[in-house]
Amino acid sequence: MSQTPTTNNAPLANGDTRDETAFERSIAPPAPAASPNPLSAWRLHARFGPVASAVERLMRHGSGGTGAARRVLVIGRRSAAFESILHQSLAVDGAASAGAIEVQWLGVPSELPFPFDDGAFDAAVSMDALPLVPPSSRERSVVELARVARIGVVISAPFDGPGVAAAERAVNDLCRSARGTDHPELGKHIELGLPDLAVTRSWLESAFSHVATVPVEHLHVWQSMATLELFESAAATAEDESEAAHFPVVVPVGEGDPAYRTLVVASQRPFPVEFRPPGSGNAEFTALAMHVALEGAAQRRSLDRLYSAVTTDRERERREFSETVASLAAELHEREAIGEMQAREIRERDLTIDHHKATIAELERRIEETDVHVENLEAAMEATHVHARNLEALREEQRERADATQTALDEARAAAELTAQHVENLETMLAALRVEIASADERVREAEIRAALAERQFEDFASSRGGRALDRYIRMKRKVLGKGESE
Repeated sequence: MSQTPTTNNAPLANGDTRDETAFERSIAPPAPAASPNPLSAWRLHARFGPVASAVERLMRHGSGGTGAARRVLVIGRRSAAFESILHQSLAVDGAASAGAIEVQWLGVPSELPFPFDDGAFDAAVSMDALPLVPPSSRERSVVELARVARIGVVISAPFDGPGVAAAERAVNDLCRSARGTDHPELGKHIELGLPDLAVTRSWLESAFSHVATVPVEHLHVWQSMATLELFESAAATAEDESEAAHFPVVVPVGEGDPAYRTLVVASQRPFPVEFRPPGSGNAEFTALAMHVALEGAAQRRSLDRLYSAVTTDRERERREFSETVASLAAELHEREAIGEMQAREIRERDLTIDHHKATIAELERRIEETDVHVENLEAAMEATHVHARNLEALREEQRERADATQTALDEARAAAELTAQHVENLETMLAALRVEIASADERVREAEIRAALAERQFEDFASSRGGRALDRYIRMKRKVLGKGESE
């Protein structure tokens, strides 16, 4: 299967170039025209028409009057087509005037409860929103819908049934192959899982006395339309959304046929959920829509065969490309390993050379230091020889001095012996002198005793009469002799 080369082609093993998006670009639709797209308008009505009709049935059978304006809460992605279809249905059937309906939108709730009072709306609608709610919050979301709705609740969604999950996975796989990503809604359905229809009914039955379920979209028709929608990049225009209000309502799925979407309508009073076409319409658009519905399954089978062929060819090319890339990657890895090993060896050799250079420089530095040390040792050796000669001369001089000293010592020893003898004699004499001194001291003490006795006697005599007379005699004699008192 040949494809047009583009700038982002990658080379494969056979030398060709492939563009994985060439098929999608080759079947891309032309620029949208200003007139409505019948296929787009029909798909919008197929999705929103049954819901609008069910809301109109609730308003007509459960309001008790048609004069007051009605409020409707819609959970899901905002759509002008739904509001257009709803206004058209209410205006044609006379349930309310076209301007007497107020629609308030709320995205898929991430926080519960809803920020509305009990019975704040006449009807509450969940439009393809329940499968996008985490399973743990689905019951609370349905209970909140019942709490804020005064007349009734309408839930439109794909439920877990025969073939529904498989059909969604097939369309999501095709979307991933064509666009490179999961389908924005179907990918979330696969991740969270589809809700259970019987369980959803039981949640509503606790708040409303009447709950009806109606399958409204054939599974194979939906899968064909969803497949075509993947390759129609242009979004629905305002003309498409306006024209969707004039299509006849989709006929319910027959009993026993697989359905994709199912309506769950809860109300306090039972009423038939009818899907009657509005009074106005465009015959050309209606005929084309019916033709598309009948041919959808055949187109899908053709697209499935084409997709299978394209997928097989792409898988073969991917496999060849992957094998080539793996081979090149292995060779590149091996060469990188060899290059890394050689670079490591070069680094090791460079380190060895640097180490050797450093060792040589260190050895040269040590040799220079050794030469300087040898020169210093030679100078020190010469100085040592001079010092040794000086020491030898000094030793001879010391020897001579020692001999002279020995001679003087001998003489001194002889003189010391004589001196010792003399000292011994002197000590003997000293001992004799000490004895004599002791004797002399004894005699002195005796003389002192006698002198003291004589002095006392003299004093006694002087103080006596005879002494005084002698004293006068001595003074007179001195006077006569001419001597003074001082003598």
